Amino acid sequence: MTVQNTEPPILLFDGECALCSGWVRFILSREKRPEIKFVAAQGATGQALLRQLGLSLTDWESNFLVEEGVVHFKSDAALAVAGHLGGAWPLARGLKIVPRFIRDWVYNLVARNRYAWFGRIPYCAAPGLADPERFRT
Repeated sequence: MTVQNTEPPILLFDGECALCSGWVRFILSREKRPEIKFVAAQGATGQALLRQLGLSLTDWESNFLVEEGVVHFKSDAALAVAGHLGGAWPLARGLKIVPRFIRDWVYNLVARNRYAWFGRIPYCAAPGLADPERFRT
């Protein structure tokens, strides 16, 4: 799926999911260059982006990364984010050799159980973790 080109990349995540907020913190601490913008799905910008993509406004089970007009979903999004990280993390993109249906099966298993396994938070914990301009509401 493609959308209007976005500069810089935008990661949409579930702002009430403890695992997703942890993913944002992980990215923030490992990015090569601070370029990814973060959007909680529950906020006005996140809702507008979901609407633009024709996705559910209330029932999402995927983070996604919009980069250079391409929307990466599920495991493809995680692997695309790996390319923005420092150290050996970009090597994780090599997991693309695993068929998507297998990668996404694992992704979906975790996504369906994320609240039970990792918890739910009543607010988006991520924005206080970095410069406010990195987060869109």
